[in-house]
Amino acid sequence: FFTTPSMGKGLAFLNLKFFHPGNKDNQRRKWEALQRDAEMQRKIKERELELEQEKQISDTRKLLFEQEMGANSQEYRKEVLKEQVSFLYNPPPGYKKQIEKERKKVEEEGRLKEWQHAMEQMTKDERRLAEREMESGLSVHERNVRRFEFLKNAPMAAEYVKDMEVTHKPFGMMVRNVRCLKCGKWGHRIHDRECTMNEYDPLSQPQPQKSQQQQHRNHNNNHDATDTATLTAATTVPPTDDKQEKDPLNAM
Repeated sequence: FFTTPSMGKGLAFLNLKFFHPGNKDNQRRKWEALQRDAEMQRKIKERELELEQEKQISDTRKLLFEQEMGANSQEYRKEVLKEQVSFLYNPPPGYKKQIEKERKKVEEEGRLKEWQHAMEQMTKDERRLAEREMESGLSVHERNVRRFEFLKNAPMAAEYVKDMEVTHKPFGMMVRNVRCLKCGKWGHRIHDRECTMNEYDPLSQPQPQKSQQQQHRNHNNNHDATDTATLTAATTVPPTDDKQEKDPLNAM
């Protein structure tokens, strides 16, 4: 991020204000805006280059027809008329990139199969070293997709995010950047119940049955509590009536 000259101690609090350029949020917004602008300028240059190449190809075809058949020939006139509607026969935007993307995908799958076949013949320490070297040559997004496949089509703010270390928070899922030493998968540890090779699952274990001594002890406790309640009810003194007749001797 961009930094601004530091202020004196008396005015340092202004860096925390929302309107100050030294605020971290403002610096982040400025950096993101610059990245979006750079991405837009790159796309504009690519489109200008494509238009220039198409124009050169069209001029070359016209020159060849003019030299071979003449400017007054019927073939040359057809070529000139066809140029006016040539955009109808051009591939749609993004078609070449999609074809190139599919070709790279097929090549990547072939290299991945070869790499997996070579990994099977290595020892455990050699596999760890090879994986570490392989991931060092990948970008941040490619490394995350290799570890967690569900992040492959995850929405992103822009292309520049692929080169940043961000915290992914997909809905209903937890991304843990740890690896199990038993199954070799990312997202859990060796003793977590998510591991497919971990036979122990505390939630699937049946509840232990109570022993006969414990059942007998609970029965005696319940019986003692019942006897105590009965004895308490029998010894309770009934309430006196306020309207009882007075003793005539006491009255005198």
